[in-house]
Amino acid sequence: MFLARRPSGLSNISRLCILHTVSWILSSRRARFSGGSDDATASSLCRLSDLFRPVRMDISRVILRALESGTCSESVELERLDVELDPFVVNLVVRGLSDSETAVRFYWWAESRPGFDHSQFAIAYIVSLLFVDGNFALLSEFLGTVRSQGVALHRSLYRILLSGYVRAGKFDSVIETFDEMVMSGCREFGIDYNRYIGVLIKNCCFDLVEKYYGMALSKGFCLTPFTYSRWISALCQSNSFELVEELLVDMDRFGCSPDIWACNIYIDYLCKQNRLHDALEMVEKMRGKGTSPDVVTYTTVVGCLCNNKRFSEAVGLWEEMVKMGLKPDVVACGALIFGLCKNSKVEEAFELASRMLSLNIELNVSIYNALISGFWRAGSIDKAYTIISFMRTNGCEPDVVTYNILLNHYCTIGMIEKAEKLITKMETSGVNPDRYSYNQLLKGLCKTHQLDKAFAFVSDHMEVGGFCDIVSCNILIDAFCKAKKDTLI
Repeated sequence: MFLARRPSGLSNISRLCILHTVSWILSSRRARFSGGSDDATASSLCRLSDLFRPVRMDISRVILRALESGTCSESVELERLDVELDPFVVNLVVRGLSDSETAVRFYWWAESRPGFDHSQFAIAYIVSLLFVDGNFALLSEFLGTVRSQGVALHRSLYRILLSGYVRAGKFDSVIETFDEMVMSGCREFGIDYNRYIGVLIKNCCFDLVEKYYGMALSKGFCLTPFTYSRWISALCQSNSFELVEELLVDMDRFGCSPDIWACNIYIDYLCKQNRLHDALEMVEKMRGKGTSPDVVTYTTVVGCLCNNKRFSEAVGLWEEMVKMGLKPDVVACGALIFGLCKNSKVEEAFELASRMLSLNIELNVSIYNALISGFWRAGSIDKAYTIISFMRTNGCEPDVVTYNILLNHYCTIGMIEKAEKLITKMETSGVNPDRYSYNQLLKGLCKTHQLDKAFAFVSDHMEVGGFCDIVSCNILIDAFCKAKKDTLI
């Protein structure tokens, strides 16, 4: 920081400074030779910097009043003040201004004073004010002039510029400013690369991320676990997985590991690609590096195990989750029960649901529906009815899916009267039947050769309600064709 050169003459403010100095010396001597206590003496003495601060504050207030008065041109008003400038005073003035254009004009006026040089602080204050005002045209002009004077920007000023451009969404300016900082020769730190690469990751500029990541490594910097984790997460979410394994190797080399968020996203990707072995291996690595799997981790892997019909391992992993003190949520419970029911293991699913209830885990209607459907497909009709009664007892009301399961059963076995009553019950109880509901009843009517009733149901009920679709037409056409064929035979 350069200080202003002292002018030959004394201004009114300079005389005030001398008077203040003499007063300060006399008061200090009186305090030193008084008969007071040591504490009193110590508190009476002040630091040398306090000698100049009040005068500088007075000067800055005088200048601010002149700038805010607006009685005549700013330069004329400032010339009349006859004040001595130093960087501290200028910084105080700039910090006290709320208008960026006024601050820039004052900066250039101070610059024109003989022998005066600004500090980096004044530039930083003005740049910050320009960002607050969103005056990017003036910011560009101001920085261009400063650079043309050969002023080398400090690292802290580059950080202010980068932060301001990021908040303003000026991504091209962010890249340009960072490149300029690197080329300027000012000292960079790992934190600069981490922040910058974080911005590139957020904007999915993975080619640039690789470029600057290589630069950071070449200078001996590595990313923080947080930045690595955000990069891995973004790569997985953008279906750009080629680099993920390389980054995990780099993290091992630097002794860090991704956070649970990144781990879960990566494991989800592996499971969707049916790379179950790699997913299980990643879970083991998490344990080894102190990142404990959470409910999301277990749920994802359990679902993949069920899809691969490895049910004993899925149940074992679920039990491990419970033993670790993690309370499975409905998604975690549903993944396992749905998988078991889908693969005709409804008894195991029912036992697991009972275990969940013993752990005070509230089952939702989707889980109950899976059990009801599973028992129906298995021919255990009584158990299906028991589940329906049980879910009502537990405060879980049947939804349209539950009723559709019942409708499907009634229509399949030819209990059309019960199916019709169930449709009526749905319509009066607030559970609106859907197209599937009506098509099931239509199919039941056709199956029991009640074609006239089926046709009337379509024309008087389904078409009026907007439920008739291509499936309905096909059911009716197929039934009439079969009836015609039977007549011919």
